Amino acid sequence: MLTGKQRRHLRALGHALRPIVQVGKDGIDPGVIAAVEVVFKECQVGEVNARVEAQQADIVVTPRGIGNPDWIRCTLYRERLRYIPIGGPRAGAPARITLREIARDRLLLPQGVCGLADATRSMFADAGLAIDEYPGRAISYGTLEEWAELGLGGTILPESKLRTTAPLPIVTVATGPALLTYDAMWPKDLLTSHVRGFTRKLPALARGLFPTTQGIWSSGSVPRSVQRSAAAR
Repeated sequence: MLTGKQRRHLRALGHALRPIVQVGKDGIDPGVIAAVEVVFKECQVGEVNARVEAQQADIVVTPRGIGNPDWIRCTLYRERLRYIPIGGPRAGAPARITLREIARDRLLLPQGVCGLADATRSMFADAGLAIDEYPGRAISYGTLEEWAELGLGGTILPESKLRTTAPLPIVTVATGPALLTYDAMWPKDLLTSHVRGFTRKLPALARGLFPTTQGIWSSGSVPRSVQRSAAAR
């Protein structure tokens, strides 16, 4: 039988961390989930798998095509792409341009940090088209615009990243406008209760942030419990 002094001594031998959230006899309930802070951290797209495997991240948000293809995905946002031609915007430019037309020009790409370069390559590969890549890599979206205006090549950018207000052609594929899709992704064997609770709220979160996207669950295996929860909301 331990005395009170002995119990206090043993507790003092434990870690010195102060809990932010304490879980009582009722377990993890909605109140506990609401008290958990969500921390967003930027990293290079090449690091996302390693961070999740090292338990440094629970959920990652990247352009589609990045990350483990076996992970569960929830589509958060889709955005149209526009083409800046060689020499920059010009009067009389067409309202739309196809990938085949773009493939005739040298293409400027950013560094492989944000996922746009990988998404662009995948888009052309899916269309069966080869691209002539400029050997340099731009460090920012603004640099891509500047290089295009200098005549080094053409470039493809999401609409929200454009600095110019000049009209630019919308990039099109066979099914319509080319879209850059951003997914939230996590492993199938995600077991942490508070993280599961967060993923159930992702569709509603996406609808609130990006009304036109509607918080779309991607095709593939989505747990039935998550499907029911998403449908209920």
